[in-house]
Amino acid sequence: AASDVYKRQPLRVSTRRGALTVSTGRSVTVRIYTMNGFPVESFKLDYGERTVFLPTGIYIVNRQKVWVD
Repeated sequence: AASDVYKRQPLRVSTRRGALTVSTGRSVTVRIYTMNGFPVESFKLDYGERTVFLPTGIYIVNRQKVWVD
C-alpha cells in the first residue's frame, strides 16, 4: 500500500571508485541489477551497511539508478 512507503526507513546508496555501499536502519532486501536488467547481487540487510565491489558502470539498486566509477 502507498502508506507503507512512508513507514520504511530509506535505503541509502553511496558509491566510490569500484564500489557501492548500501546502508539502512531496518531490514531490507537489496537487489542490484545492470542497466540491461541482469541481476548482479541480491541480499538481505538487517541493519547497518554493506559494500559491494563492482566494475565501472550504471546499476539499479532497488529502483535507484547509480553510477560506479
